[in-house]
Amino acid sequence: MKKLLALPLALAAAVPAAAQSNTVDGLNVQLGILGGIAALGRTGVYPAGVNGLSMSTTSCNNGDVNVPWFAAMDEEHPFIAFLVVRESGDRFEQISDRSWLKHGFFALSSSQCTPCQNPTNGDYLGVGCSDTYGIGTNGSRFDLGPPEEINPWLGTWSAFCSFFDDPGDTGNCDGSRSYNGNEPNGVNHRVVVSDQDLLVPGNFYYAAHYVVAGEAEANRTDNIGHKPMFPSWNGSSWSVNSSGNVQHGPILDRWQGATVSSAMPASDGRVYLGAKATDNGDGT
Repeated sequence: MKKLLALPLALAAAVPAAAQSNTVDGLNVQLGILGGIAALGRTGVYPAGVNGLSMSTTSCNNGDVNVPWFAAMDEEHPFIAFLVVRESGDRFEQISDRSWLKHGFFALSSSQCTPCQNPTNGDYLGVGCSDTYGIGTNGSRFDLGPPEEINPWLGTWSAFCSFFDDPGDTGNCDGSRSYNGNEPNGVNHRVVVSDQDLLVPGNFYYAAHYVVAGEAEANRTDNIGHKPMFPSWNGSSWSVNSSGNVQHGPILDRWQGATVSSAMPASDGRVYLGAKATDNGDGT
C-alpha cells in the first residue's frame, strides 16, 4: 500500500484550521462531468521524459444559492485539484506530482446538469447552472496556484503574499497580481507524470475535486470524481483516452479488493484510507 497525499483523497487541512465554521446553507456544487484528459507538454526524451497533463471538468450548482466565482486576486472562488493514479501488482499508487489547483475565475450559465435557473454575468455560478473548464483552460498556468496556499477543509485562500502576488518569494507583497502564467516548459504546474510511470502495465485513473468555501461536508461527496484512462505513446507524445461516466467519491474506491474507510481525527478535515492485504502463500 502506498499512502496518497492529495486533496482528492485526504481532506485534512494543509494549513492550520478550525472546525468548519463557514458553512453556507443551501450551497451544493457537484463535479457534474469529468471530461477528457490530454498531455499538453513534455520535457526530456522518451522513455525518460516528463509530461504535463490536464483534464476537462464541469461544475454544477445543485444547491439553492449562487456560488461566488470571482477571478483572483479576489479570494471568493472555488479551486479544482487533479490527480492520476495507477493500480498495478496489487498496489495503488499516485503517479502524478502534487496537484497545483485551478483558481476559478468565471462561471458560465450552461444547463449541462439541470436547467440553469439563474444565469449570471460570470461572477457567480447560478442556481441550476453549469460551467465547463476545458483541457486548455484547466492547463493554463495563469490561474494554477500551489496547494499549500489552500485550506481544503474551509475552502479558503489568502491572496496577499500568495504565489500570484509574489511568485519569486521575494517578500514584495502588495496584494496585487504579479504572476503572468509564463513558464519555461510545457510541464510546470500541470498534472506532472513521468514516462516511466505510464509505461508500467496496469489500470490508470484520473480524478478532479472541486474545493468550495462554505460547502457543508454532507454535500461534498460528489465534488470528487474519477474515470479510467488509457495512455499510449504515439511516437512523439502520449495519447490519453478515457471511458465511461464520472464515478463520485474518493478514487481509492477504484482499488480492486481494497477496504476503504474514512475518519475525522480532528475537527479540521476528513482522511480517507485504503488498505489491501495479500497472502504471500508462506504464512505471511
